[in-house]
Order: sequence, then C-alpha cells, then structure tokens
Amino acid sequence: MEAILRALADESRRTVLEALANGEATAGELATLLPIARPGVSRHLRVLREAGLVEVRQQAQQRIWVEVCEPPRRLQVVTRETDESWQQGGGVAPFDQTTEATLATDGGKTTLVIEIHGMPLAKIAPYGAGWQIHAENLATYLAGREPGDTKPRWDELAPAYQELATTIG
Repeated sequence: MEAILRALADESRRTVLEALANGEATAGELATLLPIARPGVSRHLRVLREAGLVEVRQQAQQRIWVEVCEPPRRLQVVTRETDESWQQGGGVAPFDQTTEATLATDGGKTTLVIEIHGMPLAKIAPYGAGWQIHAENLATYLAGREPGDTKPRWDELAPAYQELATTIG
C-alpha cells in the first residue's frame, strides 16, 4: 500500500497513469506529456511498475507500457463522525463507521460495491439515498451530461430507504 501511495503522490506519475488509462504507450510517447527528460520518465515508470500499477511488454524493439487495474480492488476506511458535525446536522451521536469500496468485474463491466458497517439504523435512509444519488450523478457525468436537480430524486428514494431500514435489525 505504501508503494502505491508513494507512486500516486507525484503529479508526473499521475499524468502517466491517466495517459495509460486511454491505452498502451511507449516511454517516448509518454515523455511528450511531461516537462522532464526521458531518463526521468523511465524513473517514474519504474516506480509505477514496482507499485504494481503498470506493466511493460516487449514488442520488437520497443517496450510498451500498459496500466494495470485488475478488479477486484478493495479500499477500507474507518471514520468517526465528529461531535460538531452531528450537532449541526441534528442527527445521531457520533459513531464509528467502516466503509469498504470494492471494484469487481461483472461481465464486461466493472461494478463499484460500497458497504458501510457500524452505521446506526437512523442513518441508513439518508445515507442510502445519498449514496445512490451520488452514484447516479457520477454515471451522468461520465456519460458527458449535466446532473439534474437532486431534490425530486431524494424525495423519491428516501421513503424506500426508510422502509428498507425498518426491515433491518
């Protein structure tokens, strides 16, 4: 994990990863994207390779670099709501929460699965509706469209999530 975070901390390496997300490239092609000399590009590629974020393959006289992002990948975050935030929002007292996000393959698509553990039942409806609206807005953005007004969607989703919350526990 430390190697991945170290690799992602550098803007040039993030630029390389963004370029490789669009397809494979040679070191020379990647060098045109960065304001550094070619040996610097090679050092960045080595760091990315050691972190497991890219791979290289030989094709004739060229080395071809490709991004590696093979699902499933998992991220786990443990948080605690602050006294200040819950008092301002008028919600429940602070609680420890573990959020797990996993990328999984689903046929030819990648699915993002988000699981939240430790949440009080009173928070399930607003969190569930909020997460769904965020996911729908992300899909809208990725499709190149502008998200619409979320209030009507909230009014539609909140009762369904509230009903779901009553069946849990």
